[in-house]
Amino acid sequence: MLMWERENSHRRQWMKKAGVALLALCLMTPLMMTAAWGDSVTDEQYEQQEQTKQEQTKQEQTKQEQQTKREQRLLAIQTGSSKATVNGESLGIAKPVIHQGAVMVPLGVFKQAFGSEIRLEGNNRIRILQGPHNIVLVMDSKTAWIDGQKVELPVAPTMISDTLMVPLRQVASGMGAKLSASGSGAYTVSLNVVVKEQPDPSGMEGPGSSRIGNSYYTWSINYPSWMMIIQGASDESASYFTDPTGRYYLELHALDQTVPLNVEDLLEIVISDVKESRETILHREAVSSASVAYARAVTRDMDGLLWETRAYYANDRVYMLYFSDANAEHYTDMNSHAAFLNSFRPSFPAVDPHVKDLSSVVDGLMDVGNDEYGVYLSVPADWNMNDEEMMYFKQKEGILAVTVTSVPKGARSGITSWVDEIKKWYAESFVEDAYKMTGQSPIEISGVEGQLLELQYNSGNGWIYTYQILIEHNGYRYHIEYAYPERIEDGAGLWEKMLDSIDIDYDRVPDQFGDLGEDNTLVDKTKMSTKSSSAYRYHIDIPLYWTPISDRFEQSDIQYSFMGGNFEIMARWNSPADRIIQEMKRYYTEANASNSKLKLLSVENITFAGASAVSFTTHQEKDGVGFTTREIVFENNGITYMIVAELNDANATKEQTDVIERTLASFGLTK
Repeated sequence: MLMWERENSHRRQWMKKAGVALLALCLMTPLMMTAAWGDSVTDEQYEQQEQTKQEQTKQEQTKQEQQTKREQRLLAIQTGSSKATVNGESLGIAKPVIHQGAVMVPLGVFKQAFGSEIRLEGNNRIRILQGPHNIVLVMDSKTAWIDGQKVELPVAPTMISDTLMVPLRQVASGMGAKLSASGSGAYTVSLNVVVKEQPDPSGMEGPGSSRIGNSYYTWSINYPSWMMIIQGASDESASYFTDPTGRYYLELHALDQTVPLNVEDLLEIVISDVKESRETILHREAVSSASVAYARAVTRDMDGLLWETRAYYANDRVYMLYFSDANAEHYTDMNSHAAFLNSFRPSFPAVDPHVKDLSSVVDGLMDVGNDEYGVYLSVPADWNMNDEEMMYFKQKEGILAVTVTSVPKGARSGITSWVDEIKKWYAESFVEDAYKMTGQSPIEISGVEGQLLELQYNSGNGWIYTYQILIEHNGYRYHIEYAYPERIEDGAGLWEKMLDSIDIDYDRVPDQFGDLGEDNTLVDKTKMSTKSSSAYRYHIDIPLYWTPISDRFEQSDIQYSFMGGNFEIMARWNSPADRIIQEMKRYYTEANASNSKLKLLSVENITFAGASAVSFTTHQEKDGVGFTTREIVFENNGITYMIVAELNDANATKEQTDVIERTLASFGLTK
């Protein structure tokens, strides 16, 4: 059994708030993976992706234009002036400047003048969508993509006086606009636009304007002219928005909640949430008279920024909204945004072409992946997702994970050697009747041939089916594993769908990484590493293939896990061993008589590390899984030690038991 700790995106993380940890148990697989996230741009792969997106954008635009009208808009600007006009109406903007010989304008002016959709993707890419046109800019880089084609800009987009400035001529041209200069730094940008909304002067439209939302998580909200989309959570449960000036910020989360909540429950959630962030509550209320009941609180954070937090309950979910206005000074100032926030609905009108859908879910699958490793695929939308570690799962239903490591040097390189190592790993990790290899066949992923292994294993509570793809290319190994319990009827069908979606850019890893190390789980089980604790006065040899859960030897209890097993060391000052031993004897005697699934096999007085000790050996069964536990308790120089070794019956191979005995024998006391 393995336990993984997961990170779950939390409120206002884009601004600066801390995340919360989510602990997830997955009861089925011996998967072994590690990865990292990045925002770098690889030209060839990115250009291909942009061309695909461009075709999708054109198809979507053609469909929308059949139901909308067009109008010409004229944007007039002047370098050095904060005043602009759109069809004669005044517009306040950051001053355009001449930078490295090019006219630079604030990015947000295109949203304000033409309704362009602006998205921040990752940490350094900006996507501008205007009708059928798709522009991707990279912060502080002259490389850009216009309608899927790579281009070189005369000057890189960059921050000037706290405003993101972009080259006017190239962006306007990429949007399909006409640019004309009338002398003395005056420019006019002309563009025919599809009319989707009529923004009110405040930029905070009320009901009836264009909307944005997520069809999978079932919500929508008005789409005002200031709104710029920031890349949200990898599972799309959270969406982030800001405006080009940084004045407004909106964060929206959809959280599973199967137990119904009333408006007072929602208010309690809001109050608890803002208190956790150590904010000052200026106003709170439960609003039951609205079309959708909600709770709200207006707060001031530690930096003096005002926030409005709202909570709604519908569709077996809690929807949390966090909105801030950097210009707000008094809590009543947030009331000016009521029309916008009140436009939120826990529903999505799928037939309305004016509602922008942020969901990428198709046929129940969501696109995921890791740009830095060049690995892309689709997984069920209701799974837990961690693109950073390339780990995707739903408890007790299935798990898919990807690992990228370096090819071992020498005789161990090559697919054949790798397949043999995995077969050996199963043979050493499972007793003979607890696993079986059911298939091996060649497979091709993104033009590179590899091997597909099909295996099954059983820890005592049912068979687990697993598929493993092994690919070795350019000095690196790509290991893709999927596992599901036999009770999942369409597990094999889901695998076929996910398999069809896998795409790997094999040039990405060599371009980004050097030596990634080998897969630790496949190292020789005889290899050990010596650990010591001066605080608790001991040393011990730990197998390299064990996974540390807690290994701060000077500060806390020690815990390692391995396939079907667990190893712990607990040390306490001034806790008499005799008392602990007597309590354990009493507990096991009573449990042995009353619990048919727990058997006390032995209690022995032994010498351990030169000290008198008592060893308890038990066998028990939990959830159909049988396992043996050995606990050794002893005291030395005021410190009481308890060492625990646990191993499932299905994994009690000679290799595993020998490793445990070798580890116990290596324990020694120091002065």
